[in-house]
Amino acid sequence: MMEIKPLQGIGMIKFGMTEKELKEVLGDPTNRKSTLFPANNSESIDLEYAHLGLQFHLTTENNLRLESIRFNNPDHSLFGEYPIGQEASFLNKECIKRNLPDLQLEYEYIQPGKDVYYSEEKGVLIYSEGGVITSIVLFPQYDASGENIIWPG
Repeated sequence: MMEIKPLQGIGMIKFGMTEKELKEVLGDPTNRKSTLFPANNSESIDLEYAHLGLQFHLTTENNLRLESIRFNNPDHSLFGEYPIGQEASFLNKECIKRNLPDLQLEYEYIQPGKDVYYSEEKGVLIYSEGGVITSIVLFPQYDASGENIIWPG
């Protein structure tokens, strides 16, 4: 259905898009959740497109621009492969190792039966439950300080 592009986005969706731009491409979301954080005077918006298995996260810290994408649809591809629903051993495939060389288990997030794998270099977070890949979260590229997003061109 859509090709995942680490550090860039998914399909025609690019990091840095606004809610309006997302709606122009995908139409209205299935669900829209806005959360206010009075302590730091910020807001986050989560847009879910259930029929596509996609969720988008925007915050006022980044001028309400798209800063993370979560997907759980097995029809979305990563490096020509389809990870959702695969056993976690899928992550040992040569194409995954070649394209996500720093992918490793994140021990601080381990819960019984649930694992999280992360590639900081490519901004890819992979969740598995019961040994099966259930969802992937994509992040944009950050500068050397790790504080500022480098938006795709």
